[in-house]
Amino acid sequence: MSKAGDPRHLIVSADQRLWPLDEPCLFLGRWCTRPAEAAVWEKIDHRIAEPLPILGVEALVRHTQICRAFEADLFPVFAQEYAQMTGHSFSEQDCAIFTACWFRRAISILYNRVETLRHGLAKYDVSGVTLFEPGAYRLSVERSTAFVWACCDPAWNAELWARIWPHIADESVPVRFVAPQSIQGFRQAHAPAPSGKRRLLEALTRLTAGRASMLLLNSYLPAKEAAKVLARFWSLPQVWPTARPPIHAPDDGDLRARLSARLAARFPPGFAQIVADILPQMLPISMLEGLPEVTKNMQNLKFPRAPTHIFTSSNFDYDEEFKLYALLQRRKGAEYMIGQHGNMYGTCAQQNPYPEEQFADKFLTWGDGTASSRHRDGFVFRAPYPGRFQSNPAGKVLLVEYSSPLQIYVHDASHEFEGFFQNQLSFVSNLSASTRDQLVVRLSGTTLNLHESDEDRWRRFDSSLSLDVFSRSIADAISDSRLVVFSYDSTGMLECLTQDVPFVGFWTEPIQRVRPDAKEMYQEMMEAGILFDDPVKLAKHVDAVFADVQGWWRSNQVQTALKNYSDRYARRVDNPVVYLHKKISE
Repeated sequence: MSKAGDPRHLIVSADQRLWPLDEPCLFLGRWCTRPAEAAVWEKIDHRIAEPLPILGVEALVRHTQICRAFEADLFPVFAQEYAQMTGHSFSEQDCAIFTACWFRRAISILYNRVETLRHGLAKYDVSGVTLFEPGAYRLSVERSTAFVWACCDPAWNAELWARIWPHIADESVPVRFVAPQSIQGFRQAHAPAPSGKRRLLEALTRLTAGRASMLLLNSYLPAKEAAKVLARFWSLPQVWPTARPPIHAPDDGDLRARLSARLAARFPPGFAQIVADILPQMLPISMLEGLPEVTKNMQNLKFPRAPTHIFTSSNFDYDEEFKLYALLQRRKGAEYMIGQHGNMYGTCAQQNPYPEEQFADKFLTWGDGTASSRHRDGFVFRAPYPGRFQSNPAGKVLLVEYSSPLQIYVHDASHEFEGFFQNQLSFVSNLSASTRDQLVVRLSGTTLNLHESDEDRWRRFDSSLSLDVFSRSIADAISDSRLVVFSYDSTGMLECLTQDVPFVGFWTEPIQRVRPDAKEMYQEMMEAGILFDDPVKLAKHVDAVFADVQGWWRSNQVQTALKNYSDRYARRVDNPVVYLHKKISE
């Protein structure tokens, strides 16, 4: 499409308050046109802009590296100014422990939005745009957990586009402003109260853990194994609260404006100046105005007063109270260890390394720990012993689905998801009728927190399909299946490996998505019929092995490929408790 000759009003969000219904429109991306709202947008004279040209893994890796370069340049300056603004004597390492995961996410989001808008304005004839009134809606959210969900919220994104617009757009483009119904910004519902039994165990932990030499929080180990590890450090079992109290501090616009000004004075021109202007507005309240409340909450948790070791596989990212505790205890000499959170560590081409691999004193992998001096050999914490679940040779075929995408990535994940979903439908359509009757499609629990409805999309495709809408544990779902089909590079693949459960994987460009030192093993799994990038070939394979999955799974070629992969990325050890105690203590 040429830029001239087809002027259209630009729509930047799925928030319908920004939609003029009576004039030609250009939706900036597919995230604006949610399937559930098709009855509205299909009636508009509309076009959907072509996606940001970060298509294919090679381009994604290149643009991700650009973001990582921005991150490396800007974070040290941010850390200095942030520490001064909060009044805490945070070192750069302290700031990394407390904010680095959020900072990386924020840089990726801003890069995506800025480049998307630039691309749209350069390619199309934009006759106008409707935005929220400047500053009328707050980008700050209560906690870093809420930040991820806010980035998928139409109103929050409408405000973000309004903040970016003055940095990018031609002043000749007319702008209409509308007022949001609320200036409070995005609010995430709080978790329900725990059961009485859980509250009792939490209270006992707070009473007894004060002198413990180790804090073990969400290690991913089964509860019995976690208790045994603690016992080796002369500590009682620990059951800590999972929910955190609400943060009541209001957003302080003046404080954030001062932080923006200080960053702008030190950041280089270009994209970095956009970051300086907007990133402080995105900072979760728990990391700025609410820091005194976080400190008080941390003290009320009654974590061990002087631990020698701190270990988690989860709370390093979203738990402000834990992160503050970890950095303060680390100053006193405690060793901060993080366990691998799931799959793709050591394999993912664009995430190399993850922030937590850099700020932990030790990073315990689920496989080979030779990537850096911080890494240690480990095992699959979630499934350390055989028997957590097992396949059913007479069971179903379980298709484990990826959810509608979070809008937190460098590339246009909504566009990518459309291709992914069509591939899923193609796979199911090409199964024989008898195999299809034995198929169960398990949807991701993530979709329950989004504005999308993956269940509706599947129902529209085939209302007779058996859908598992996160109605049971993944272990129960797998135990009812003869073969598991993973639609993405899932943590479940590593767990199935350790439990000897037959599986296959299916996604686009599986070889291109991994780091160079992993390509050979992924290629070997493709040749063995474990990984696929073509829905028709996958359907033929599933049909062919359905009657005797175990015969295929036990073949020499399959077992050799699995062993080579598991030795590197999904190890099992003879005595996980003794092994982990040794790795933590060394």
